[in-house]
Amino acid sequence: MLTAVVDTRSVNGAAEVLYMSQSGVSRAVARLEARPIWCATAIQLPPPNWKMDSTAASGSANR
Repeated sequence: MLTAVVDTRSVNGAAEVLYMSQSGVSRAVARLEARPIWCATAIQLPPPNWKMDSTAASGSANR
């Protein structure tokens, strides 16, 4: 859905490609926007007690 909107650069274009109505595409995009980000992506969140390494935070990576 989102790929079609991006590729066609419009909701109307996506509707034509997906054989849907413009309002159907708009409603589907609105539902995706309303979902929490962790439901819409494959990013795995760190555990609640996770702390960033101080060397990574300061930008002093081993080179």
